[in-house]
Amino acid sequence: MKVKGLRWWIIGLIALATVINYIDRQALPVLWPDIAADLYPDKTADERKGIYAIISTIFIFSYAFGQAIFGKIFDKLWNEDRVYIIDWVFGQLQPQCMLLQREW
Repeated sequence: MKVKGLRWWIIGLIALATVINYIDRQALPVLWPDIAADLYPDKTADERKGIYAIISTIFIFSYAFGQAIFGKIFDKLWNEDRVYIIDWVFGQLQPQCMLLQREW
């Protein structure tokens, strides 16, 4: 079955995913004052901003580092089945790592 304009549907879905990604990334800066007040009630507003700056910096550097490293890994292993398996494994490990962080 041939779908008319399938490429445009795919481009539209990719654009929608990109918009959702950017909106999701802006959720933490918006919610940070309330989250910081709950987590760090004894800190001043400037100290809380410093903590957020550290969190943001670590995220940005780890994101860039991950892109570079995993790009090379996926180029070496470019077999779609392997890439999907690796992606699934990391997707399964992420919630467990978050649980470990919560336990500490």
